[in-house]
Amino acid sequence: MRRMRLLSAAVLVVMAGCLDSTAAPVNADTAPMSASIEGATWVASAVQVTIDAEAGTLNVAGGGEGTNTIVSISLTATVPGTYSLGPGGPGAATVGLSTGQTWTSSGVGGSGSVIITALTNTHVAGTFIFTGTAVSGGAVGVVHITNGKFDATR
Repeated sequence: MRRMRLLSAAVLVVMAGCLDSTAAPVNADTAPMSASIEGATWVASAVQVTIDAEAGTLNVAGGGEGTNTIVSISLTATVPGTYSLGPGGPGAATVGLSTGQTWTSSGVGGSGSVIITALTNTHVAGTFIFTGTAVSGGAVGVVHITNGKFDATR
């Protein structure tokens, strides 16, 4: 699981460089990834997907225009299904801010799940929900992510 957390952190760092606050807003209904973060709509305009079918791992990370917020999901899965994102589960979800504050579902008190509806060597789609606990950068408390969805191709 430590590898999964490190991979999530690495994806957040890589995606931070992909944010472009000058682009036009993306509609949540047609975005490759979206969610509600503490009740506010978050929409990613850029999504990075890594699928390693041999190892059974996948990572989906999205950057939101103008919000400097990145949401990522790292998971061990080879088939569509429902997977835990909580401590001890096969996956973890992370939300990070450009200021360095990070919350994860795999920490003590974290929880969540992802439903993978499509999974091939080049495409992944699904829905997610999670509660992340503060882990770094001065983050405090918990963050609630609901109504999450993604549909991305690498």
